[in-house]
Amino acid sequence: METRSQAVSDRSYDRKMAGKSLSEACREKGLRMTRQRQVIVDLLENSREHLDAPTLLREARRRVPAIDKTTVYRTIKRLRKLGLIDELDLLHMGEHDGHFYEPLPEKMHLHIVCMQCGKVEDMQPETWAEMEREVETKRGYSIEMARVEIGGYCPECRRARSGS
Repeated sequence: METRSQAVSDRSYDRKMAGKSLSEACREKGLRMTRQRQVIVDLLENSREHLDAPTLLREARRRVPAIDKTTVYRTIKRLRKLGLIDELDLLHMGEHDGHFYEPLPEKMHLHIVCMQCGKVEDMQPETWAEMEREVETKRGYSIEMARVEIGGYCPECRRARSGS
């Protein structure tokens, strides 16, 4: 059984890579870029949405029909271990395992998730910098990652729920 510290240590975050293109960060980490890996990296890097593994596999197969499910999952795992992508739960709204992936952002942010349609928006509130300062200066922590998820209903789903 995995301990809490093992689970946390398995999730590496390389803040030096945040804000760089995922392709550039992969090169700097010495990751050999096969055609299949490059397709996966391109999808993660260029998507306007947070992708879960089944969606990533489906989109990758549109570009490389022979790509294997195992290749997608191993690439995700490798990118996570190198600290180049973040794994998000996003209120477990995904098709299967409820995990979504995104390249490490340049700035930390929170995610707002519609609990009806699954729409996800990134947000960096003005108070975020103040919170970071408090954690670092008053509490003495060095922030490596932060994750906040807010669940609610987007404007469209709110209208549909209220019947107007």
